[in-house]
Amino acid sequence: MVNPLVDTFPLALQMVDPARIVEADVREDLRAGREPFERIMAARGQVPPDGALVVRATFEPVPLYAVLGRPGWQHHTEELAADDWRVWFYPDRPVPDAPAVAPSTPSPVESRQPPAPLSQTWKDRTMTEAQTLDVRVIPPRDKHPTIFRTFGALAPGESFVLLNDHDPRPLRYQFEAEHAGAFTWNYLESGPAIWRVEIGKSAS
Repeated sequence: MVNPLVDTFPLALQMVDPARIVEADVREDLRAGREPFERIMAARGQVPPDGALVVRATFEPVPLYAVLGRPGWQHHTEELAADDWRVWFYPDRPVPDAPAVAPSTPSPVESRQPPAPLSQTWKDRTMTEAQTLDVRVIPPRDKHPTIFRTFGALAPGESFVLLNDHDPRPLRYQFEAEHAGAFTWNYLESGPAIWRVEIGKSAS
């Protein structure tokens, strides 16, 4: 469980007791096209005080940074291979020779759903140089609203690439109903595990 290169970790993470680490390995879920969000949140609920959560995924799970980055917690990301990422979520505790910092006051209710600002935060962090929007780890209820917000932010002639774990045909039907003639749709990859669709805003 513990990385042998632990001395490269942030000091606060090195201080976590290995016995208090909970792991959520969702690589097989992602490869099989299953939504891993509930498994990750269930594992988070098992993390003891001053423990840590480790998430293993087939890609960098950027959206989780906002979801699991509760007050007073940080993350440390490792790329073990092109399809093997490990992210540690751990308490940002005071370290030796560092001044103590008063912990942030947590929310009185910790929701199992991502907080409202997640969609915008996720969009800002996952729109890479290639303008790729990866929705595989976003709860189904939030996927379409996030996609349409991304589309709405495009300038005429701009586009983004949607990355999904299934054919997003229902999404296309929704685009046709709400934005007929105002969008472009081009399949770049059509399964069986990954679908990549370039969605653009018509120039005229």
